[in-house]
Amino acid sequence: MTTQISAGLGLVSVFRGNKNALLLIAFSFYYRWVEQILLNTSVLTRQYIHKDLILPDRLAFFAFSVLCLESWSSKYLIGIEHFRFIQQSHKQATWPAPTQNYYTAFVGLCSLLFRPFFRMTLIVIPVLTPFTDYLKDLTSVHWLSKAPLWIAGTWLLWSELKVLYFLSKPASQPPRFLKEALARWVLMTLLALCMVAFKLGFRSFFWLPNPITLQSLLSILFPFGLFFTMFFLPLRIVEFWVDWVDCRTLSRKILYVASVIWLMFTMVTH
Repeated sequence: MTTQISAGLGLVSVFRGNKNALLLIAFSFYYRWVEQILLNTSVLTRQYIHKDLILPDRLAFFAFSVLCLESWSSKYLIGIEHFRFIQQSHKQATWPAPTQNYYTAFVGLCSLLFRPFFRMTLIVIPVLTPFTDYLKDLTSVHWLSKAPLWIAGTWLLWSELKVLYFLSKPASQPPRFLKEALARWVLMTLLALCMVAFKLGFRSFFWLPNPITLQSLLSILFPFGLFFTMFFLPLRIVEFWVDWVDCRTLSRKILYVASVIWLMFTMVTH
C-alpha cells in the first residue's frame, strides 16, 4: 500500500513538473484523431490521385466558431512561451523575431498571404455563401452581396498581421493550464484542417515511384523546398516558431528542423 501511494505521489509530481510536455503529447494524438476523421468523412474523391476537402455544413460552422478564437489563442500561446523563454534565459537572451533573417522574413510574408487564403477557402466561404446568395436576391448591386466575404477577408488579414506582430514583439503572460489547453486546442484543430487540405492538394506534386530511388528523390528536391518554405511552414508558423525558440541549443534546433522536414516528406509522399 505504501509503495502504491508513493508511486501515485510520484506520478502527480511528474505531471505537475511537465504539464506542458504532457499537453503536447496529448494534442499530438488529438491531431491525428482529427486528421483521420477529416480524411474518412469529409473528403470527396474526384479523381484517382486528386481529392478536394469538402467540409459538411455543421463542421464548417464549428470550424468558423473556432476560427474566431484563433487570434486570442495565438497571442496567448506566444505570450506564455515568451514568459518561459525569459524565465529559462534569466532575462539575458533576446526573443528572436521572424525578421531576423531573409528566410524567416519570407516565411512570415508567405504566412500573411496563404494562411488567410486557406481559411477563406476552407471555412469562411462555405459558411458565408448562403448569406451572400441571400443578399444577391435582395440587391442588384454585385459588390454589396460580396461585402461579407470582403469583410471576412480583411479581418483574416488583420488577424494575421497581429500574429506576426505578436511573434516579433511578444508580451509575457504567466501560463494558466486550462487557458493553455484551450489555446492549443484551437490552434491544433485549425492546423489539422489546413494540413489535411495541404496534404490532399499538394500530394500529387511529389508522387514517387516504387521503389524510391536517389534520382526520384532529387527530382522533387526543388519543389519540396519551395512548398516547404511557401506553404508548410507558413501554415504552422505559430507552432513552429514557439517550438523553435524553445530549443535552446544548436543541436536541438537542427534535430527539430529535421523532424519538421521529415514530417512534411511523409505527409506529401504517403
